[in-house]
Amino acid sequence: MKNRLHLLALCICFSSASGFDVTSAIDGLRGEDYAARLESRNGLLEALSAASGPGVPDGKLRGLEASIIAHIDDGGMPLQSRLYLIQLLGLFGSDPAIHAIHPLLGDEDAIVRDAARRALVAIPGAKSRALLIDGLKLGPVQDRLAFIDSLVTRGDQDAASAIAGILASEDSVLVAASANALGELGNASAIPALLEARKNAEDPSKPVIEMALLKIGVGAEIAVDLIRIGCSGAIRAEAFRQLAATDPKWAALILQAVLEDSSFPGRLLILRAALESGDRAQLKAVAVR
Repeated sequence: MKNRLHLLALCICFSSASGFDVTSAIDGLRGEDYAARLESRNGLLEALSAASGPGVPDGKLRGLEASIIAHIDDGGMPLQSRLYLIQLLGLFGSDPAIHAIHPLLGDEDAIVRDAARRALVAIPGAKSRALLIDGLKLGPVQDRLAFIDSLVTRGDQDAASAIAGILASEDSVLVAASANALGELGNASAIPALLEARKNAEDPSKPVIEMALLKIGVGAEIAVDLIRIGCSGAIRAEAFRQLAATDPKWAALILQAVLEDSSFPGRLLILRAALESGDRAQLKAVAVR
């Protein structure tokens, strides 16, 4: 109750100080007239944009934020209007918006949950990241793919350990999604978890795990292992490229073995990688053959 009274006070102060009638704009979102709702939406967006401009006291933007927060749980608000208010909080919100959006991650309506998640993605900082990580760990199972995508969209390196925890799931689709996310983040701290998951992984997750390792970048030993038993020729060839960059002598030995074995899986792609490398030793070895 105390928080709601505080928000109400901020709303009243803002309306009287700015000349923009926040209450009327929000009331307009409840109506059945599309033109009126559109006018209200545009008015709120313009007011928020103006309040966030350079040289404008922060209190103006925070007053608008408080007005919107006070109505995101409004049962009389049409769903599309409510979703729009949540979207505005994502674009212009601060800590109070993060706290207000948090409960919506557990809303019974999947559309509202999705809007809340997207809003948190748009609000930078550790607090919104922490809530997204909590959603990944504790949220509805059917929403976890979306939370993984959200954390990758933000490029949150600190989320790598939480995403890596999903690799232990029995759901191969979730495992593949988390592996792909770790590859996109490029956080080397995830390599041990990816290697552990690879041990017992099968399609569709195993090739994704291997590609994630290569996106992050691997050392010589892992690269050699991927060249020998990688899931595809493309994976073996990329592993060869990385080996050649980190340990040219070992790469030369592997290339010789590939040249001598016409049935080596991914042989043509590995040879192409050697030719494209521009390395004289590799070019000479292939040319001799």
